Amino acid sequence: MKKLYFKYGNGKTADLCQTAYNYREGGAKIVVMNADGNQTIASHVETNGKKILTLEPNAPINEYLFGQGFAFKTQNVDAILVDNAHMLTENHIEQFFYLCKTFGITVITYGNRLNKLGETPKASMRLMELSDTIEPVDGEDSFAYRANLQFYYGAMNASKTAKLLYKAFELEQKGLKVITIKPSIDRSATMISSRIGLERKADIVINPSDRLYGYGEYFAKEHVNFILVDEAQFLSAIQIDDLAKINHDFNIPVRCYGLKTDFLTHHFEGSGKLLAIADLKKLRTICHCIERNGAEFNARRYKNGEYITEGSQVAVDDGKEIAYDSLCDRCYITDVQGYEIDKPEKVLKKLMDKGIVKC
Repeated sequence: MKKLYFKYGNGKTADLCQTAYNYREGGAKIVVMNADGNQTIASHVETNGKKILTLEPNAPINEYLFGQGFAFKTQNVDAILVDNAHMLTENHIEQFFYLCKTFGITVITYGNRLNKLGETPKASMRLMELSDTIEPVDGEDSFAYRANLQFYYGAMNASKTAKLLYKAFELEQKGLKVITIKPSIDRSATMISSRIGLERKADIVINPSDRLYGYGEYFAKEHVNFILVDEAQFLSAIQIDDLAKINHDFNIPVRCYGLKTDFLTHHFEGSGKLLAIADLKKLRTICHCIERNGAEFNARRYKNGEYITEGSQVAVDDGKEIAYDSLCDRCYITDVQGYEIDKPEKVLKKLMDKGIVKC
C-alpha cells in the first residue's frame, strides 16, 4: 500500500516545491494542497529579492476530501503534497489516511511538530500517529556536536528491548558507563527482559510520580556516558522533559525505546512527548500476512483470535486473556477496523456514518 508521510523541520515549503518539481519532471501527476486557506505556497528562498519557489494549489481541502479520491484515481494522480499540515483538522487527517490506503495515492504532508508555545498541534500529533514515515526535511534532527535525545519506536515485536540490551552490551564492551531505566508498569518489577531471552537488571525503576532530573548531577559525577530507557511510552510527559533536560544540561546521550501508539492508533503520554521533541528512529518488524509487509500498528485480541476495539489504553500481556499482534496497514484496516479497503464506495459510506466525511 502507498505511504502517508509527515515531514517537519526548517525548509518544509522549499522541500515541497522541490518534491513537486521532481515528480513532474518524472512525468508523474500530483495534487498540491495548502491547509492555510489554499493560498499560494511560497518558500522563504529568494534570489534578488524575489521568491523563487512557489506553487499554486490545484485542489481544495474540504469536508469531502476522501470523496475527491475517486476523481484523483481516475486522473491517475500519483501523489498529494500538503503544506501547513499542522493546520488540518483531525477529520482531514483521517480522510488523508484512508484516501492514501484505499486509492493507492502517496500523501506527503509538511508541518510543524511544535507551535510557538512549545505545544504539539493536534493535527501534527495525529499525523505522526498514523504516518508510515516521520522525518525531518533535511534528513538530520540535531547538531552532530551535541549528545541527543532519541526515540527508537516500532510496533510490537520490533525487538526494541533486545536492541536496547545489545546497545548496553556494546557500550560496556567499549568501557563506557551505561545507566538503564524502566517504568514500574512493565511486566517485571526490576528486570529489562526481551522475548528472545536477553535480560539485565534495570539500574533505575521509576514510578509514575517519580521525577528524573534530580539524577542528572549524580550521572555527571559518576561519569555516565549513556542513558537507555525501556518501554518509554509508559513514562509521563514530565519524566520525558526531565530526560531532555538531563540530556541538554549534562550532555549525556539518552536513547528511549518504545511503542509509538496503542491498539487504537493513539499515542501514549510518553511516546507523544517523544514524538514532539526527540530525534526519531523507526524500528521495523513484519506483519504475519501472506505479503509479509512491514507492521505499522499494534492490535489487541483475545486468545480466541477476536480483535478488541475498545478498552483501557494499558493492558499488559499476562499470557492468559489477551495477546497482541503487529499488523501492516492493510491488515489493521481490514481485520481490526472492518473496512473493505478494496471497495472505496463502502469505505466512503463507513467514513460518512462516522461523521469523518461530510457532504
